[in-house]
Amino acid sequence: MNKIRQEPTKRTRTYPKKTSRKKLTLMILTSIIIFNSFIVFIPHIFYPYPLHADEWFHISVAKEILKDQSFPTSDPFTGRMWSGTLEKAWHFLMADFILIANPQITDFRFFIILFSSLAIVSTFIFVKQISNQNQALVSALLVVLIPSNVSTGGLSFLIPMNLGLIFIPLALTVAFKAKSNKHYVALFSLTLFLLYAHPPSAVVLLLMLFIYSGLIFRTQQDKSKKILLSSILAITMSLPNYFSVLQSGQTVSFPFYLPVRDFALIFGIIPTILFVIGVFSLGRTKSKEFWTILLTTVALFLDIVLFVQAGSSFLIPYLRIYLPLMFLASVIATFGIFELTKIRKFDKIGPQLLILILAITVFFSLKDHLETSFYHIIDDEDYQNFLLIKQDTFENSTVILDPWKAVALPAISDRKVFTAVPFGNDPEILKINQIARDFLRNGCNDTAFLTQNNISAVYSENGCTNPDLVKVNERVYLLRPTA
Repeated sequence: MNKIRQEPTKRTRTYPKKTSRKKLTLMILTSIIIFNSFIVFIPHIFYPYPLHADEWFHISVAKEILKDQSFPTSDPFTGRMWSGTLEKAWHFLMADFILIANPQITDFRFFIILFSSLAIVSTFIFVKQISNQNQALVSALLVVLIPSNVSTGGLSFLIPMNLGLIFIPLALTVAFKAKSNKHYVALFSLTLFLLYAHPPSAVVLLLMLFIYSGLIFRTQQDKSKKILLSSILAITMSLPNYFSVLQSGQTVSFPFYLPVRDFALIFGIIPTILFVIGVFSLGRTKSKEFWTILLTTVALFLDIVLFVQAGSSFLIPYLRIYLPLMFLASVIATFGIFELTKIRKFDKIGPQLLILILAITVFFSLKDHLETSFYHIIDDEDYQNFLLIKQDTFENSTVILDPWKAVALPAISDRKVFTAVPFGNDPEILKINQIARDFLRNGCNDTAFLTQNNISAVYSENGCTNPDLVKVNERVYLLRPTA
């Protein structure tokens, strides 16, 4: 009788504990997401416009998709023929957001909060799957602290690179726990999407899937084969996206590079120390999942070394490696933190030590975020003038202006530009850029040049002296219609 009476009592005691633990975890995760929202929004507190040239490009392509009702066959900046981009899924996703939300250009900064929050949740799900929820929470926090800069990207930008921080953890979570066909279908779908949305991130994911498949082949042959099949099928289905690149055999080169020795300066000294400790900690495990993370990290570091030696890379732009590398380093650093709390001298103050380490890491990372500077392509006056150009010109008008500011004009005014700063080292476009600068520097006096290139508006910060131009304000000029 006593035993029968004790059982309900035991159950009623444990249930609230589990519930309160879940609530506590949810509260902490929510707090991390709120903190992340603040971190990514810091650069936009006093500057409401996109911070990265790539953001302006992606917005312009997405708006062009909505205008043409299909993927554009011409450059969204100049209207000239182009080979397109490999990030079609990202651009269609952006187009859907624009169609649904109809945002002003100043509203895109709020999309950043959405995408970065999804990356935090994805990290939590992934690390919880391979470890536990305490380490998952710490990993989520460390991912928030990944630095953002215009060279390596980051969560403060609305760029497709950040999709990797969402879809790589989710795809790996599915792969690691895959047991039924629905898991492999989900893995195929996630991989295929990433292959069409951001190829460099997809290559990192495929690398991890191939490594994991190889590690489990002897013990879980059926699972290994199905992961490989899902990956290869996704690659096959994505080949139409890569035909132009494969036919040209082009490589991606950069005029500068960040060597491995600079990784600690970019990632942060303290997170790097924790990362190194984590490597030694995970190096002792037999877990195939942990070894997948470790071996991929080594491969990415080697890729950086090889790029520095060769100066170019195929399909994977060199600087796109750093963000997924810092993501993996953040996960590994989590295990470094918990390794420190296991040291015998600290076993009695483990939780306190954990909080102290995290507090110090957050302090210095937050300091770096506040001190990081970003370029501003336009200012408030430019923005208002670009809206004026949209109001006073026809939809098929072409505008000539400084090639740097021209990067922002199509996204705001829906007008084409004569030329813009290229997204890469393109000698032909650089020559045209110089022609545009010379024209503006000489007072915009070559009317024949304007008519030959179908240019109907000029935006000059230094003013124009051409009598064939009608002055709208101090910077905006319209070409007089010919009789």
